[in-house]
Amino acid sequence: MKKNIFKDDTSKTNDNTRISKMITYILLSLSLVSTVSYFIYTVITSQNIVDQMATIISISIMAIFSIFFIITSLYADNRKGRVFVSIASLLLTSYSGFNLLISCDILKLPTQEFMLDFTGKQLVEVVNFAKDNKISLEQVYENSETIDEYGIINQNVTPGTLLKKVDKMVVTISSGPSNDKEVVVPNMLGWQVDQVIEFIDDNHLSNVSIDFIVSDQEADTIIEQSMSGNIKRNAELKFVASLNSVESIKMTDLVGLDTFHAITWIKRSNLKYEITYQYSSKVDKGYVISQNIKKGETVKTSDTVVKIVVSKGAKIKVPDLANMSVEELTNWVVENSLKIVFEEAYDESVAIGKIVSSNFIEGNEIEQGTLIKIVISKGVLKMEEFTSFNDFKAWADSNGIVYNTEYQFNDSVKSGNIIKTSHNKGDVIKNNDTIVVYVSQGASVTIPNFVGSSKSSIASKCSSVGLNCKFTYGGYNNSVAKDIATGQSKRKGSVVGRGTSITITLSSGKPGTCSARIQESWLVPGNASASIQSVKSKLSSQCPGVNFNVVGKAHNTAAVGIIHPDSPIKGEPYNFVQGQTYTVWIVQ
Repeated sequence: MKKNIFKDDTSKTNDNTRISKMITYILLSLSLVSTVSYFIYTVITSQNIVDQMATIISISIMAIFSIFFIITSLYADNRKGRVFVSIASLLLTSYSGFNLLISCDILKLPTQEFMLDFTGKQLVEVVNFAKDNKISLEQVYENSETIDEYGIINQNVTPGTLLKKVDKMVVTISSGPSNDKEVVVPNMLGWQVDQVIEFIDDNHLSNVSIDFIVSDQEADTIIEQSMSGNIKRNAELKFVASLNSVESIKMTDLVGLDTFHAITWIKRSNLKYEITYQYSSKVDKGYVISQNIKKGETVKTSDTVVKIVVSKGAKIKVPDLANMSVEELTNWVVENSLKIVFEEAYDESVAIGKIVSSNFIEGNEIEQGTLIKIVISKGVLKMEEFTSFNDFKAWADSNGIVYNTEYQFNDSVKSGNIIKTSHNKGDVIKNNDTIVVYVSQGASVTIPNFVGSSKSSIASKCSSVGLNCKFTYGGYNNSVAKDIATGQSKRKGSVVGRGTSITITLSSGKPGTCSARIQESWLVPGNASASIQSVKSKLSSQCPGVNFNVVGKAHNTAAVGIIHPDSPIKGEPYNFVQGQTYTVWIVQ
């Protein structure tokens, strides 16, 4: 009997078709399960469905699409169609599965870190963040009325900045309200004590006392006030209030109150009190640790003494700060309610970022609020190359470098520029080094002898050798002609730099003679000052080069403002010689 080969081929084809359909159905089922699972997970884990509505709607559409896609795919009854459906199903499954794994934090993709907004947060958070991300942190302290102590006021790096672009960050940290700030304190006479206490608290006044005395005023009314107006928060401010006189009172709980509020309550209750102080690691400095009378106990006001124990804060022993990291040090400061200031300095022996020095050493005992000053190493400082002395000086001063300056003439280096330094570029500057800087005074000039030379030849000579010559006229001289030098401000042979100023004194020449007389119209009878000014002005105008000394002089009978009868120069014509001085007396 012959074998039916056509029947075998058909059977084989049918088997392949069934397998192909089965694979397609499995992939479609996976895509449906993954899409619906992603949709359900997103809805269940959404903390705020309203805010995440867009995401939910998007996934819903994808889920509906998957369902319709599967239904449509069931009608793909040919081999090519099933291949494309299988590929599409695999892609859909991959998309839904990928997003589900991401949402569940099973699959983590690399991300870029961004700068956070630390405004209002605590210093410790910033320090730890900077350490984790290898960012240099500079801390600046500033008083703040709104941010608590050690809270961050602002930062110089904008939130959202890529951390890979940030090497250094400066944060401004709150030191709390400033005691030096002035507050306008109104006249509170007639106020109730509770109103005054509220004002004190709201304005952070730190040196206030309220005493109580028996008065005919209503109880708890302010009857005296030491000052008002603009005062600093830490200025002493005293009040006196009328006393509510009672025989007995129920004790309140003073534990946890600060000293001001505790003592005010005791005085207000007409009780006596005693205060002792002790260290406490649990109660902040200035707050009540304990009291001798229990809360709710009724006591007589006449003979009861309330004894309270006030905290001095924790007894803080300074650790070995030099071996602490900046992060450890900051945490220690915050935990112990201290204050800290960081400075930076180069140091040849301390690695960059390590502590060079502090104002306290290991074993010192300090209290809360103490300021810790820390110097952080900037590493090794190396000599830089400078041309301008001003640039070097700015660099040296900013880095606390000691230097000496020596000036030398130099024909090739401009005045004010550096000829050389004792340290070469790249040399390590050690902690106790002194840098010697040699600064150019420019090309040197030997001052010639100008005496006896004319003004024009001196000007030419000064220009040629690079001196800045100025001229002034001296006295008249019978033996020296006008414009001939009779003196110079710097002696001949002196070595100076180019551009140095020198003053040359010139002769005014032979003195001339001028004939003039004091006229009656120049005088102002009854006004000596006016006459003196007028006579001097008129004579100087008529006889230039002559010195006139016009002064007032008393006379028993002569009228004020006229020429004194005994004046060396009177009203008759007189020959005046240039360069000479002549005196005129006016009656005053």
